[in-house]
Amino acid sequence: MNREGIPAKPRRWIKLWIAESLRGSIRFELTPAERGVWYDLLAMAGESRTPGIIQATEGVAYPKPWLAQTLNIPLELLDQALEKLEVTKRISMNGACISITNFDYYQGYYQSQEKEEGEKPKRAKVERPLLPKRYQKED
Repeated sequence: MNREGIPAKPRRWIKLWIAESLRGSIRFELTPAERGVWYDLLAMAGESRTPGIIQATEGVAYPKPWLAQTLNIPLELLDQALEKLEVTKRISMNGACISITNFDYYQGYYQSQEKEEGEKPKRAKVERPLLPKRYQKED
């Protein structure tokens, strides 16, 4: 089910915004390994029964060790990436359920296929704070 209670169609792909991925703030805020985790989380959010929310079932989080093993990454990298993604408001976490901020907006192709032409999904305004110094890369 999606957030409106309509059965979700299975996704086979997700949108990836080219310019934002290559030259956007994510390029400077995350290390290459953390960006890999971000893209994996986007894929998992696209595959989810509730698009945009990564969870085992409604309200039940995947254990972090399971997520790390599934993504084939060290648990420390997962924790580091989740913390940065939450600080930069790309995700929010309810327990360990992971919700991708504005997922429906950025993946709007699926919704737009079912809506009348001219309607566009609404994007929530998110103020992204500057990364704390401990996360900023040194030049």
